[in-house]
Amino acid sequence: MPNILIVEDEILIAHLLKSHLEDAGFNCCGIAIDYEETIVALETKTIDFIFLDVSLFGDKSGIEIATYINGNYTIPFIFLTSYNDNNTIKEIAKTKPVGYLSKPFKEIDVVTALKLYFSTVKTDSFKNFKLIIGKTTYNIDLTKLLYVKSEHVYSKLIFLNKTLLIRESLSNLIDIFPQEILVRINRSVAINPIFINKTTATTVEIGDEIFKLSRKYCDNIDYLDSN
Repeated sequence: MPNILIVEDEILIAHLLKSHLEDAGFNCCGIAIDYEETIVALETKTIDFIFLDVSLFGDKSGIEIATYINGNYTIPFIFLTSYNDNNTIKEIAKTKPVGYLSKPFKEIDVVTALKLYFSTVKTDSFKNFKLIIGKTTYNIDLTKLLYVKSEHVYSKLIFLNKTLLIRESLSNLIDIFPQEILVRINRSVAINPIFINKTTATTVEIGDEIFKLSRKYCDNIDYLDSN
């Protein structure tokens, strides 16, 4: 789960936000109340995302922290603010946050903002996946991958719009690709579960193809059905 840093000098609000994050399954890796504590957190913690209050205790604001982050890191952040005037919004916009939430915020707004951001990042990475085999790099759109079929020492990747034959084993591709992209259903075939049309006790239908579902791999499909 992503590590979220909260930069907020109102402790009750900070702990309320932390509670919302943890209830949704995210990890709060710390709370900072000012510029100095934020810098220490950036230097000592693994941080994937930041909730950043505009107005903070001390001489430097959240906007100045955002400027520092942009100059030294690639960590995305969302502003928290009780100010909605044009000048504040213009200053916020200059730092290019992924969004901002007005106080008082609701739990659903916090969780939705995070899930939308991370789902977008994941989709972008799937669309531009780099598969490196030996000295060859393949740029692959995994969102269009239907299934992979083993053919001796090769694997045939079937996409919505093309077919790609590469010299790599099916087992290795399952290990290389993101876990949710390929699910093995028999010795020679792994499918992208998003494109399943129908399953039975012994078959899986993908597009116009019907594949045998081996008893050994039934648990893979049962797991998908339960999630």
